[in-house]
Amino acid sequence: MEKYLIVKELDLIGDNLASLNKCVDMIYNIQRSHGPLVEVVTILKYEKPKLFPFLKSRLESNPVFKMLFEVSFEYQQAKKSLGLR
Repeated sequence: MEKYLIVKELDLIGDNLASLNKCVDMIYNIQRSHGPLVEVVTILKYEKPKLFPFLKSRLESNPVFKMLFEVSFEYQQAKKSLGLR
């Protein structure tokens, strides 16, 4: 998934439980395309604080995603990597 599409998707995802399925789909699409998962999860953690715990709970049964949610990445660096300011 290309970075500009990821940014577009991030903008469309609300910070609420109703956006969970859309967010999960985006995460799986990024994973399939070997995209910047750590950066996206970091941005979600800071910009979607209401949605993030639901996302984490939904995906952490998968060992890859569980590790992903435990990784720490600097927020500003994640934004810069995706071309955000």
